[in-house]
Amino acid sequence: MNVWFKKKNIKMKKIIANIITKSNKIDFDFNYNKCKSMEEIDISLPTFIIGYENAKKFIRDFDILKKSYPEQNIWWTFLKTEKRVDYDNDIKNFNDIIIKKIIEKVKYQLCDIITMDKNDKKKLWDFILSDNKKVIYNDFNKFLFIYDKENNVVLGLSLSTCRFCGVDTKSLCEKIFSISSNKEIIDFNIIPTVVKKNIQTDVHNLLALYEYFE
Repeated sequence: MNVWFKKKNIKMKKIIANIITKSNKIDFDFNYNKCKSMEEIDISLPTFIIGYENAKKFIRDFDILKKSYPEQNIWWTFLKTEKRVDYDNDIKNFNDIIIKKIIEKVKYQLCDIITMDKNDKKKLWDFILSDNKKVIYNDFNKFLFIYDKENNVVLGLSLSTCRFCGVDTKSLCEKIFSISSNKEIIDFNIIPTVVKKNIQTDVHNLLALYEYFE
């Protein structure tokens, strides 16, 4: 229970992928970095190439039967005018790949204050009430989900259990949300339904995806 107690800053990153294309509009669920060539891409992001000629030009050891090159962090599809069915399917598949890439990095940790020892419990309260940047969702005053993006960890804290143990959860929540560096999420309505379906609406995954739809 030590990794998420580190004091680090959260750097918000809303663009999720590079897309090499000449099209004005693409049916993609996330914000993306539109590029004309590999020279313009952000190398830290996965790249999706649209168009057979572009794919042949920019992908090493290109094979028309192979749509993904994870070792190069590249995926591709035909232009809509070349193969419409492939275009639609491949964009959907890339959306799914992007979602998986985000949420598979996020670990969920339940904080059971009944079984935690005194030292870990103190660290937990210190972290929750610290100035570390956190994204927090209060689930109907039953559960707090606290996302430490820098360490890709979502902490789950049962407010019902806290009340059982004598914690004034109203005062606790007021203190948490009065900290200017904390960000409270009211709901997840901005995340498209199709995306929610892909992740089965698990709250810790929704927290990890939220910033990409703000």
